[in-house]
Amino acid sequence: MADISKLVANTINLQGYGSSRWFVGYFEKSGKYRKGLAEAAARFFLDYFGRSLDDIALVSSMSVDAKEIEAPNFMEKGDLRLLRTLVQTGLIREINYHARFGCDYSSKEYEAQLKAEWSNFEVFFADAFDLSSLENVLVAKMRVDGVYGHCFLVLERLGLAFYPHDDMGFGVIGLRGSADFHAAKEFLIQAGHLKDHRCVIQM
Repeated sequence: MADISKLVANTINLQGYGSSRWFVGYFEKSGKYRKGLAEAAARFFLDYFGRSLDDIALVSSMSVDAKEIEAPNFMEKGDLRLLRTLVQTGLIREINYHARFGCDYSSKEYEAQLKAEWSNFEVFFADAFDLSSLENVLVAKMRVDGVYGHCFLVLERLGLAFYPHDDMGFGVIGLRGSADFHAAKEFLIQAGHLKDHRCVIQM
């Protein structure tokens, strides 16, 4: 498991995924946000790779601020329930950001601590959770404010990492020069046929 997290950390530019050496492209919403776009993108991913889910590793440093999810007026009740459930399952970490990192938000020390935290990956294998849990974690990363850190779905046999993003879609990055870039592009092309989505291939 450590090898997968190191592969992600050493191959992907965590400061800007699009600057990664083997960045392939992404799909995203084609217009304004509407309810259901994140769910549609998550279901597409899970359906597309349904037969390969046992081979997928979720490489995550996602976290929420404990104070934010405890504040009843911070977000919609449904989103609060979603985050609390994901914290309980262990798929998202709960951290008291103020207690751990302080409040000097513009300092280099604060920035360095956040960078270290968000580079501290855990690895979960997708077959350890039911599909609804996987869908929920992907939807949370795409749609819910207050989810910090990184989330990658790694399919090692293809040499590819997929990531959900807040434009209601997924990006794809190769993890080696021999990655199956044809499979990556085909995934994006098919995703581009989703209603109200488009794909962009940059490789």
